[in-house]
Amino acid sequence: MVWYDFRSFWNRSDFYPNHEADLLRMVLLHTRGGVYIDTDVIFTRSLPAGSRCSTDFIGIEAGGPSRATAERVAPSHGGGVRLTGADVVCNAVMAFEPGAAFLAAAIDEFYDRYTPFPPKLSFPELLALGVWGAMGPSLLTRAALERPESLCVVERERLYPISPLEAASAFGAWHEARDRSRWDTIASRSLTVHYWNQLTKHLSIACGSLMHRLLDQHCVVCTPLLCTTAR
Repeated sequence: MVWYDFRSFWNRSDFYPNHEADLLRMVLLHTRGGVYIDTDVIFTRSLPAGSRCSTDFIGIEAGGPSRATAERVAPSHGGGVRLTGADVVCNAVMAFEPGAAFLAAAIDEFYDRYTPFPPKLSFPELLALGVWGAMGPSLLTRAALERPESLCVVERERLYPISPLEAASAFGAWHEARDRSRWDTIASRSLTVHYWNQLTKHLSIACGSLMHRLLDQHCVVCTPLLCTTAR
């Protein structure tokens, strides 16, 4: 991997801090190794240790095999799955050893194919156009499809059991038919939950909601949790 001076081009976007964050997390992991976690990620149990999927892994955000398929492909806790062209990985939770070849290739592609966001568009508009994650999840997805042997891909339910489109509903009043299966999945299978703060930061937490239950059980600050009562 060639080391680049990115300062000359990554600020050509209205949301350049997001692209900066996309890049820096890869550079830091490539240089030092370790685990990267977004601040809007909640741990429900410890990450697996002692396997390939504890040192060089990334998780599926959208798409991915069904639970039954994932269990056939990788029945062990923390096992990897096969990534397909219909899947998208996310960069909110990642772990790599220093010098990982996958990250070196992804950093090179960041430089070679850097694309500023279209100007004057909001985050929801960029998300709707499918370009928000161009230099983050989309880039890493292409790299993972091109180099499947260089990392472990974790099934969606392990790291991202709530999708971006489902995030707002997790803050609303508990709905048994909708939320029970999500809660059971989180309780039995998930290692982390990403609650997509960019989409949910203006929402209040309904008392008894999925998010209320999640924070109440896995609080790291351990102060009384404020919630709103549905009327």
